[in-house]
Amino acid sequence: KMENKISELNQRLLKDIMNIMIPKNDEIPAAGDMGLYKQIEKHFLSSNNHKKSIISILESINLHPNVRISGSFFSIDLTEKIEIIRWHEENMIDDFNKFKESIFAVYYSDERVVRKINWDQEKVKKIEPKWDPSILEKVKKIEPFWKKF
Repeated sequence: KMENKISELNQRLLKDIMNIMIPKNDEIPAAGDMGLYKQIEKHFLSSNNHKKSIISILESINLHPNVRISGSFFSIDLTEKIEIIRWHEENMIDDFNKFKESIFAVYYSDERVVRKINWDQEKVKKIEPKWDPSILEKVKKIEPFWKKF
């Protein structure tokens, strides 16, 4: 069985990046503060494919010149952190997509988030036979995650 843990520094880095990519909203804390790391470990760090990409992104961020000059990712300001994340999104496309996929997958499958958007599989099944127009109004209010980043 493959070891599905990453270093404590990389765990902290991952949580920080998750907080930036999915910030807190009214009732729900930022993604990194939700304790979702265990889900990432279970579902994505146990897969060679995703683990390689997640580690590649985290290691590359640690090696980024601005991060090295500052001593760590944690000691630079938010604007610069976002620029570094965007650089990785534009330059390490495949790895970044798997990295992002793992973060959004655990976030959007968390029951607090499902409850907040009030959109689960049972409701989808129930609306098939008898259409409820109010569902559309709820969906329209859901901010697409890709517009936030």
